[in-house]
Amino acid sequence: MSHSAGTGCIGQHRLLLCVGVAREIPRQGDQGQAGAWVWIGVEDADALLQEYRRSGARIRDAPTNYPWAYEMQVEDLDGNVLRLGSDSKENEPAGEWLDMQGKRWVPIPEGGWRPVE
Repeated sequence: MSHSAGTGCIGQHRLLLCVGVAREIPRQGDQGQAGAWVWIGVEDADALLQEYRRSGARIRDAPTNYPWAYEMQVEDLDGNVLRLGSDSKENEPAGEWLDMQGKRWVPIPEGGWRPVE
């Protein structure tokens, strides 16, 4: 995966912003142009979740384990969804993924994802 990165902070949490071509992250029609993505890496998604809850942020999807990260989704005041994640949790299965339309997807054993019926 090719990408460029920069660092900064969200509250007291250091983050890494990567912009590049995604090969692992699900990118159905709602992910912008095919192959383009923006993802924000943080040191500790659970700690950031607690900080966001205290501040009244809209948590769209709590931290969930995926092959690429332990990721959560928050929504800003304009309805934009931010995906923030820390390292994947080893030895934990991947959970359901929530797309931009609110549809849930589950991983399939052969690789890839299928919508929840």
